[in-house]
Amino acid sequence: MSGAFWPTSYPLALMNQRPLKRPTLHDVAKKAGVAVSTVSGILNNRSDSWCSQQTRARVLAAAQTLDYRPNLMARALRLSRFQAATLVVPDLTNPLFALLARSIQRAMEQSGYELLIEDTEESLDREKKILNEVGSHNTDGLIFVPSGDLSHIAARLHEISRTFPVVQFGPAMPDTRIDTVEADFSKSQREAIDHLVDLGHRSIGYVDSLMDSFDGIHRVAIFREQLRQAGMVLDEKNLIRCRHNAADVRVATARWASQTRPGERATAFLCTNDLTALGSIRGFLDAGLTVPEDFSVVGFDDIPLASYFPHPLTTIAQPVAEVAAAASRTLIDRIVGKLQGPATHQVFYTSLVMRETTAPPAAPDARRA
Repeated sequence: MSGAFWPTSYPLALMNQRPLKRPTLHDVAKKAGVAVSTVSGILNNRSDSWCSQQTRARVLAAAQTLDYRPNLMARALRLSRFQAATLVVPDLTNPLFALLARSIQRAMEQSGYELLIEDTEESLDREKKILNEVGSHNTDGLIFVPSGDLSHIAARLHEISRTFPVVQFGPAMPDTRIDTVEADFSKSQREAIDHLVDLGHRSIGYVDSLMDSFDGIHRVAIFREQLRQAGMVLDEKNLIRCRHNAADVRVATARWASQTRPGERATAFLCTNDLTALGSIRGFLDAGLTVPEDFSVVGFDDIPLASYFPHPLTTIAQPVAEVAAAASRTLIDRIVGKLQGPATHQVFYTSLVMRETTAPPAAPDARRA
């Protein structure tokens, strides 16, 4: 088998070849017929660099022809910055966080920044480890999306923020230097409840995660209060809690259906995210029940897949692109010193998107066991 895939010898001429010389700013300047300082200003997008459009085009064309790549370490030493940031997210298999990561990456690249993406895999231990090592990433700042309750990492985040710009997703962090961006779901969640009440539902349940997510406890608490304001109470047996993935939600929902009777069940459910909604719908189907005939289901996030469900999902849409742009802009402004002073808190509003997974409840005598 040796020699079938790997060459056992190389031509002498190839072995004696010198490594290819990496193109430099001087090479680009020579080819474009301009000064090195002009090339540096154009390629680094310096605000104090002025030149004609023709010169800019000539320099860019020369850099492309020579396949010029900047020496990132040299640039970091010169600018005292790495032109890079770290993004920490809970779960890249969740379409919401994948979309968020892509949106932040695009926003950072438009400003000339690279993005290092870390996935905590919803592990608090891994989250701690990443935060403990973030200073060794050769990046200039951190965008952080927590995977759980902040109490176990609050001290570390506060410590990082003393010398390192941090933008966090979630509620404001008083008495810290941590800038925050938040999607306010409360108004849209109340709209979802009112929508279900208008359809005739008088018992509404909730599908939540066992993990105490950074806004999960807050969201359920608001849901309870909003139900109370609508004249209802959340029956604890209609609060389905399980791990934060569609497969586990499917099993938990089917189990719930087998352990409850039609008269005591909620007729509609709000879900902590769209994947949870998908798992719930499949779990109901496993139990011989269907959506929206037997249960109405409302998701949260409005991931691209939501409109392609067998019944397009009624859900609460998050303004992902706007939040990503705000987080990126805030971090960069902190890095370059444009934004100084107290921590900022920016709020973005969600919206209810009504599709086909909500309908009037079945008549009591038509409800299936």
